[in-house]
Amino acid sequence: MRSNHLWLFIMEVFAGLSRGSYLVCIGWTTLVVTGEVAVVGQVFILAMLANMLGGPLLGTIVDRKDRRVIAALAHLGVAGVMLGGGAALAFGWTTPLLFFAVAFGAQLLRLLYQLAHDALIRANAEDAEVMVLLARLRTTHLLATTVGTIAAGWVIHAFGAFAGFAGSALTSFGVIFAARYLAVAIKSAGGPKPLTYLAELSVGFRTFRTNPEIRVAALLALVVLPVGQLSNAVLSGLIRNDLGHGSDVFGLVDAAWPVGGMVAAGVMSLGLAILQRNWFLFVTSGFAGLATAVLGVATTVPVLVLLHGLMGFFVWLTHISVDACVLRASTEQTAGRMKSYIVLLLSAGAIVMCLSPGVVPVPEVGRYFQFWGCVAASVSGFLLLWHVVKRMRL
Repeated sequence: MRSNHLWLFIMEVFAGLSRGSYLVCIGWTTLVVTGEVAVVGQVFILAMLANMLGGPLLGTIVDRKDRRVIAALAHLGVAGVMLGGGAALAFGWTTPLLFFAVAFGAQLLRLLYQLAHDALIRANAEDAEVMVLLARLRTTHLLATTVGTIAAGWVIHAFGAFAGFAGSALTSFGVIFAARYLAVAIKSAGGPKPLTYLAELSVGFRTFRTNPEIRVAALLALVVLPVGQLSNAVLSGLIRNDLGHGSDVFGLVDAAWPVGGMVAAGVMSLGLAILQRNWFLFVTSGFAGLATAVLGVATTVPVLVLLHGLMGFFVWLTHISVDACVLRASTEQTAGRMKSYIVLLLSAGAIVMCLSPGVVPVPEVGRYFQFWGCVAASVSGFLLLWHVVKRMRL
């Protein structure tokens, strides 16, 4: 088991580089080509639809097949999608349909990789180790995402969109290389099962109904965690349209998110008892909402960097706690499906948030951060109050 940890970390290094560069390539290039914040939001909505439509089925596939092979094939597909998108831009094809296709394909493949990687984490860690190993891997991923985000912003600024897309594609081959050298091919026990795919999808839903901790995690995944996808969809509009800055500033502000997340993952990797408390989870999710709301009124680059970093910090504190809760409630044979249900709920919330620029257009992009941040903070405050009242009645 331990020999696999190094390769799991290396996979996350290159997956983070790939993700960071992808977000800048899609978010910035879509805005520059179309000139519409609403179109950027629609691109990320389509990506979230990919999660909703494909998540449960992909989770079931992950639970049946060799997770190493799935992870490698997923990133081979990501590389192909990014190279294809970059080539299309180089030949002058700038229709929004291109960005829709790249976002949908890349998101499905990234989700397949993430489900396979999380299942590998579950297979390589005892229950008591899940939180710490998960947090350390997330730290690695977010550090690499930061580097990928800054690098992609600079590459696009200096050499153009094709160079950014091509560089993003190249990072996927590091994931493929590392997956090949995992010591053991971990599969679901017993091979293919007599149950159909649809029958296996119901396993996770039964757990959600019977486990109150999972239900709380599901609610936070629906209401709080999607502010990250909201940022992916409209931050470029805030930087370019509201404040008049370029891709270099966008890359800098966008990179603050994974830096904050990296610090959060480092804190979670300490394994402190307070990090396991429900009230602490509600506090972190509440601060995530507050940071989001305040970002909407920021006007200077240093303040934007600070607030976006705080968003990343508090959202990732919440995200890691939710993921650890789900993996602890899973077995090696059900980890893919269980994680896919959380992804489904997160995607549903993200679709609603990312639809807001198209449904309710406002003159300032910052208003969307203000509104959805207040919603997230309010729900978290209610959960904290409910938790306190429940404890007082015991």
